Amino acid sequence: MPSKAQIEQMGVDLEDMAAETEGLGPPDPEKLTDCGDGEIRPILVYPNPRLRDDTAMVVDFDDRVRKLVADLATTMYAVNGIGLAATQIGEADQVFVVDIMNGQPPQKGRPSNQLLVAVNPKIWAVPGKVKRDAERCLSFPDSVELVTRPASIILKAYTHRGKPYAMGCSGDLARAIQHEFDHLEGKLLVDHMSKKKVRDLKRRMASRGRR
Repeated sequence: MPSKAQIEQMGVDLEDMAAETEGLGPPDPEKLTDCGDGEIRPILVYPNPRLRDDTAMVVDFDDRVRKLVADLATTMYAVNGIGLAATQIGEADQVFVVDIMNGQPPQKGRPSNQLLVAVNPKIWAVPGKVKRDAERCLSFPDSVELVTRPASIILKAYTHRGKPYAMGCSGDLARAIQHEFDHLEGKLLVDHMSKKKVRDLKRRMASRGRR
């Protein structure tokens, strides 16, 4: 649940955020024991136009959604990613997964699994500090871009079981969540690049396709 200080900083979105997150706390790390076996799915690579597809809210938290979450997590872990959105595997659902500890030793006192599942996510940026840092994306192999984002956010979403939660976060987790949320909005890493970098990227992609 957002702290009082965070709520007071929300400005124009205060009433909306307060109503959406009232009484909610953060989720426990997901274990997906009720999802069945996940599959490693092909990840769409820019400039595939399906990366820009509109997404739809999840209405039924059914076996299909649980399978989608399992596939996202399985694929993300298989390629040592720290986040993956449904649009990146060709599914138009408002779902992403994040685990910023993937591939790293577990932090002291915390479980090795730090999987966060976000269904129908909504985020609010905490006004004030922003941070510019490097980002990579599984849909942009070998590309790194400096991206400026709010340093702290509030996330409200649902687990794959349909249970709502809300949490405040900062640092790497806030950046990863914003990156994956961008995917669900049809916004890609390329949208943060200069025109020259976009031209260079397209040339590299074209060259790779000719091999």
